[in-house]
Amino acid sequence: MYKRKRFVVRGICFVLMLSLIAPLYPSEIMAQSEWEEPGVYPVSPSDDEWKTMTFSELLESANMPEEVLKETSTEMLLKWVMEYPFLADVAAHDLPEDGIEWLKQTSNICREFMSRDDSRRILIDFYFSLNYEELDRSTLFRYKTFFNAYFSSVGKNMSNDEIQIVKQIDQIQKQAGVTALNGLLLDEQSFEEKKVAVEGAKGVTSGFINSGVIKTSIYDTLCFYGSYNKYGASASGCYKYISGEASSTEIEAADEYFQSTHMLWFKLYSASKKYNCNAFAWIDASSSNSFILLHPDAYTNSSQVSLVNTNGSAVNGDKIVLYNSSGTSVHSLIAISSGNNSSSILTKSKIGSFGVYMASLSAVMLDYGVTTYKVYR
Repeated sequence: MYKRKRFVVRGICFVLMLSLIAPLYPSEIMAQSEWEEPGVYPVSPSDDEWKTMTFSELLESANMPEEVLKETSTEMLLKWVMEYPFLADVAAHDLPEDGIEWLKQTSNICREFMSRDDSRRILIDFYFSLNYEELDRSTLFRYKTFFNAYFSSVGKNMSNDEIQIVKQIDQIQKQAGVTALNGLLLDEQSFEEKKVAVEGAKGVTSGFINSGVIKTSIYDTLCFYGSYNKYGASASGCYKYISGEASSTEIEAADEYFQSTHMLWFKLYSASKKYNCNAFAWIDASSSNSFILLHPDAYTNSSQVSLVNTNGSAVNGDKIVLYNSSGTSVHSLIAISSGNNSSSILTKSKIGSFGVYMASLSAVMLDYGVTTYKVYR
């Protein structure tokens, strides 16, 4: 009788212990089990579930549980970084450092990997050992686009030996026909060769003031450099395209990538390195645009342009500028519908060196990691 009571008491204690512990673990165990295979995310663009999720939900689904993240080696993290669904979104930003910063903000995997002291060495080894002929076009596009943005953004912190290895990898990629919209901005040696080919070319365009200087743009295209007069103001930091547009293969790969990862965005024009968001919104809202404007500040401060509001309503035709936490403009758009807030305002804009897309203002703001916008008329 005594033994039976003791068994019952032990059983009750065991059940009570499980009831105390159980609430802490099911979701954690489930979360960890989804991250068992390196590089395989819980949801990917090939899954039906992907099509039913919002952009915010997709970004959240690609974040690894912190308890798993901290215990994962840098080598294993690399596998998830390279398969991150939005890896090539770095090309949605004009500046490579802005694209890399966006990855850090939205992906805890990318942020953790890039914070590791051995990440750059491991990344260089990875790219150097790749057999590019075995990879499909979609993978090659993502890998090359990230490669160009990452090493352009950290170039000033690399040793001369690292820079030479990265340039060697870049040549290997080019020989293998690996394409990307953005260029690797480490080598100015070929600039003079490009420049010779256009000596004597004319850069006369209504509104554009040619300084007489030829430069490579932020998209690594060859351009005349100067300013653009409009709205009663002169905006410096303006490039007029000469040569270096993306190839048809690059454009197709870019369009395919962006459509697969941003399914609710509607493409108006294909990818192009000839013009950027500021030039599209403020100079010429057409696919024949051939300007890159670094900042719209001269126009937003013009007496001919009025600030309507901050984080408020807009009507069709209004210009909208997104600002980061430092108050710097990061993206320009055009409102194509009336709305009271970012969720109800439909916009069109040039997405970095990708194409021109129609999307809600709130979706675009999420893609640029900002919470502040200003409406101009």
